[in-house]
Amino acid sequence: MQVLGFLELAARLLASRRVLFGPVLACMLLFPLLAKGQAALSGRVTDRQGAPLPGATVLLLPDSLYAVTDGNGFFALNPRAEGNVVLQVRFIGYQSLETAPMAWPGAPELTLRLQEATELLESVVIEEQHDHLEDELSTSHRSREWLESGDRSSFAAALEREPGIAVIRTGVGIAKPVIRGLSSQRIIVQDQGVKQEGQQWGADHGLEIDPFAVDRIEVIKGPGTLLYGSDGLGGVIRILPAPTPEDGVLALGIETVYRKVNQHAGGTAYAAWRKRRFFVQGRVSSQQFGDYAVPADSFVFQGFKLPIEEGLLKNTAGRENAFHLTSGLVGARSLTRVNLSRYKLDVGLFSGAVGIPRSYALDPDGDRRDVDFPSQLVEHWKLAVNHRTNFGANLLSVDFGVQRNLRREFSFPEFHSLPVSDPGNTTALELSLWTYSLNAHFDHQLSSRLSTTYGVDAQVQENRTAGFETLLPAFQLFRGGLYAVGVRTLSQDSRFTFGLRLDAGSNDSKAQQRYIYTSSGEVSDSLGSAALAASFGNYSLGIGYSKEWAGRGLLLRLHGGKTFRLPHPAEMVSNGVHHGTFRHEQGNPDLKSEHGYQFDAGLERSNDHFFWTLSGYFNFFQDYIYLTPSGQLSPLPEAGQIFRYQQHDAIYTGLESEMIWKITSLIQAQVAGDYVFNYNLETALPLPFTPPGSLRGSWQFTRPGRWIFGESGLGLSARYSFAQNRTDRNELATPDYWLLEASLSTHIRAGKQLLELQVQGFNLLNSAYLDHLSRYRLIGIPEPGRNIVLTLRVPLQFALT
Repeated sequence: MQVLGFLELAARLLASRRVLFGPVLACMLLFPLLAKGQAALSGRVTDRQGAPLPGATVLLLPDSLYAVTDGNGFFALNPRAEGNVVLQVRFIGYQSLETAPMAWPGAPELTLRLQEATELLESVVIEEQHDHLEDELSTSHRSREWLESGDRSSFAAALEREPGIAVIRTGVGIAKPVIRGLSSQRIIVQDQGVKQEGQQWGADHGLEIDPFAVDRIEVIKGPGTLLYGSDGLGGVIRILPAPTPEDGVLALGIETVYRKVNQHAGGTAYAAWRKRRFFVQGRVSSQQFGDYAVPADSFVFQGFKLPIEEGLLKNTAGRENAFHLTSGLVGARSLTRVNLSRYKLDVGLFSGAVGIPRSYALDPDGDRRDVDFPSQLVEHWKLAVNHRTNFGANLLSVDFGVQRNLRREFSFPEFHSLPVSDPGNTTALELSLWTYSLNAHFDHQLSSRLSTTYGVDAQVQENRTAGFETLLPAFQLFRGGLYAVGVRTLSQDSRFTFGLRLDAGSNDSKAQQRYIYTSSGEVSDSLGSAALAASFGNYSLGIGYSKEWAGRGLLLRLHGGKTFRLPHPAEMVSNGVHHGTFRHEQGNPDLKSEHGYQFDAGLERSNDHFFWTLSGYFNFFQDYIYLTPSGQLSPLPEAGQIFRYQQHDAIYTGLESEMIWKITSLIQAQVAGDYVFNYNLETALPLPFTPPGSLRGSWQFTRPGRWIFGESGLGLSARYSFAQNRTDRNELATPDYWLLEASLSTHIRAGKQLLELQVQGFNLLNSAYLDHLSRYRLIGIPEPGRNIVLTLRVPLQFALT
């Protein structure tokens, strides 16, 4: 708690003295340059082609010190005494490596090359051919350690440090990712080989994924439609399976987290065990949080100044629970996994989410942790079965999934112009979605220079509705596709990819109607949607080229293609107030398929101490589907104007860049930035809800282990978000803002185990700022204030005989 108090005191001093942010930040970021670390045993872990392997574990013997390689594959360890030392290196999907004894001091900087595993234990190995088809797109891989070093209030929030990714938020617990300005039905999140389905068309509908359960991710920025379906034209986020346990080893662990901004208390416990071919893994997570604090005592909504009592945003508390169970069978040439998971979130919505916020509804009720009305309850069940079989140089992969997503939104009938016939009925909206999916692909090595992938996928959905308000009728959805992709190696350092995909789909829904009542109980109007039976079909194609100059550390990537997306039923037949987004949304049954012509280019430069990448893209969308204000008032009370789905031609373009500089074996600097520009060719205006450009800079100082302490780290980072003044008609502009963050972590040796203690500070200056993509931005609510996060991780391993 002394560390917590120190961080808060430092932030308050900076704010109270009104020191210029830039000079203060510069002094803080330059401070590590003055620190002199003692000599360390350092090196780089790569694959057999020399590509860095971030997240590899390097164990130093006999001292039992370990390090995890950074984004460039670098590590540094400080042996306790002179003598011979041995390094053991492990990385998922690769054979473990043990070095010959080396004399210390005197060992040179090492390059440790790992060979790909021959036993098919991980999807990284068995899907290697499939995954490398995206090499011509901007693709990054992130480890659990990278995710843990950021904001893990939700899985989407943890991704925000990745250049090109933004987040749509509704309070603290609800968030969803945005890739290059595109989100919802234009990006795919794949978990355990299955596309995550959870009413993602709604801007206030977050990802139902336990942030504790994510071990490794792959982020594909750009059109991933050929392999993953038409919804992937913006990008794909793949959550890769957790590592299989070592044979004869029982792995246990717990993690506890406390967040000050909303008195969040949570934790997770996991266990993993393997006996020869059979293995099992399990995890249970639980989190509870109260109303979150904001650095403001009032806000202005439509000219009215309303209070924020005690600096707390009322009714933003919630509870989150999840469990995961995986069992599997490992064969000499095959791997089968069966995954069952459940995620449940019960969270309140700020009262302004239903109609105009009133001062009496903002008064504190004495309980910071209760969930009142309005609120939402989300429950997501998922069964995923994955099978891989290797036939020499060929691979067959099959993924089958069943998902049930249940979403309930609670409110009072009188807020929706409905007669109060049943005072106990507070279920405003219930959406029950069943999804069945099947994906199969065959990777075939035709020759040393030519390989192909043939695949098929299909998805069936049934959505049922209930509740006293109408937004979306019951519907049935079908999607199916066939694809073929080839990779031609032109030379040792260049290659060409090409592919074609055919898709077909249908949307079917029944007619529905809802009556609107006056205060005396008489019918004054009605809302409804006609029956829908729409079918779609089209094709996608893509070509790519990559060229590497290994001697110079340069890599060039080019990709171009034609994509398309089928309209979702929510875009065609919705009609009602979507309270989580504060607007009346109305579908358009005449929507056509959306077509895209997309081009990506990327350049990378890397060596042992430096990594730099720059990616640019240009997308022309024909019949781009989006919500826009109609200028017509809604017949529902306090619903404002109607937002309708329309189609116009549009342009999306932008760039993202990242630079990592390994100044010494102990000090690393990083700078990243991104920018999105779009333009509606019909209205000559920007498209709505476009993320502003951003810059992020950070320094990381690492101290080798000593005494009972393992490796320790100190991180300082700053983020600048540009003002977003390029807005659509009737969309609010958002001013710029700075955020300062810091982190401190250390490992403590307890016998043969290493405990990890981490302290993080977010928004250390307690800045009152508005997030352009936040749903609460529409009513002028600032984002959470200063947040101190304490995390304790206790991993345990036992050898079983």
